[in-house]
Amino acid sequence: MTRDELVAEIVNPAGIAEADLAVAVISRHEAGRIALPTMKAALGLSRAYPELKAVLINCDNASRDGTREAFLAAETEVPLIYVSSPPGLAGRGLNIQNAMTMADRLRVKALAVVDANLTNIKALWIKSLFDPILKQDAEYVSPIYVRHRHEAPLSRRLAYPLLRTLFGRRVLETIGVDHAFDRRLIKVYKDAAFEADDRGFRADLKLLALAVMNRARICQALMLYPRLSAANPMDGDLPRAFRHTARALFDLMAETRDYWPGVSRSRPTALAGADEEIKNPPPQVEVDQARLAAQFAELGREQEAAWGRLFSPSLAGELRRTLAAAVQGEAPRVPRDLWRASLFEASAVGARDEAVRDEAVAALAPVFLGRCLAGLEEDQDSNIRQLNAQVEAEAHCFETAKPELTALWRQRVGS
Repeated sequence: MTRDELVAEIVNPAGIAEADLAVAVISRHEAGRIALPTMKAALGLSRAYPELKAVLINCDNASRDGTREAFLAAETEVPLIYVSSPPGLAGRGLNIQNAMTMADRLRVKALAVVDANLTNIKALWIKSLFDPILKQDAEYVSPIYVRHRHEAPLSRRLAYPLLRTLFGRRVLETIGVDHAFDRRLIKVYKDAAFEADDRGFRADLKLLALAVMNRARICQALMLYPRLSAANPMDGDLPRAFRHTARALFDLMAETRDYWPGVSRSRPTALAGADEEIKNPPPQVEVDQARLAAQFAELGREQEAAWGRLFSPSLAGELRRTLAAAVQGEAPRVPRDLWRASLFEASAVGARDEAVRDEAVAALAPVFLGRCLAGLEEDQDSNIRQLNAQVEAEAHCFETAKPELTALWRQRVGS
């Protein structure tokens, strides 16, 4: 199926054929929520760029709950276009693919992608995402939201340090967030293949990877507010969310293995809006440490044999000792070096075989939980500056050990 064939339905009441800016609202069964981000995005466009021709595009997965009707009924001064993937095909990746296809057809200067389930989207976010591109300071813009210290462990302890190590760019938030791109990158993305997946991790990760590989100018934008969205069944299941994210990262590593071993160091990324005042504090996030510890012990017992089969004897032995202590009632202690070594080995063992890749991800899940628990203890008395320094220190630990990672992969893939 060609890229154009993924656009199965287009509803364009105003007959828009060309625009300067587009915001794609990504949806699947969001009839009850899509009006809010649609109207806020339209307001942001009208306020910030009244002189530019803008359009809102709902990229949907043939929802049957009235999402299309709710989107088209939203009261906006910006014209609306509804686009759907073919019935039976679903996933955030497909919606992002269609967003790129439509943005290219409309010959826009810049495209932003936001989620339909956002419950606190601000009109100001649209300006924050587009300004660096329109000022020609960036081609790819990634957000930084106001976060509670216990929020987004998948970004902090998994995606950020590994992506920084692989691709050499320090971009804090890459998964399940809003982005903006210029026309050159839109063309790059339009011709890429974005796999459908449950929460868009593959698509979001690939957006950054392709931006780096195409030498795009990258910027982060401070969004001044927390990012709140409707609850997802995976939000309360950290092991499951980890497995999806880790598998997406390992798939990306395999897909780009001819590129990332040649990246030797990371570079900082510019931050737009750094001097602005934070508007709202983030909601309190409570972590059930007893539950995490129980999950570590339960999953660890399930995966103990896999550790011995997949990992080196020294690593498997260290993990078994950590598990034994936890089973005896001690708090699981997975320091950053043990977490890094486990992640590196797990990524390499499935380099050639996708079935083994699934096994490695499952074996790694309890180690991640143990690292999260140890991190909670490390962060306990830290202020925001110290927390940020700890995030960077952990990522630096990954980055300085990259020769170990490339050697592991060389052993597995022979290059």
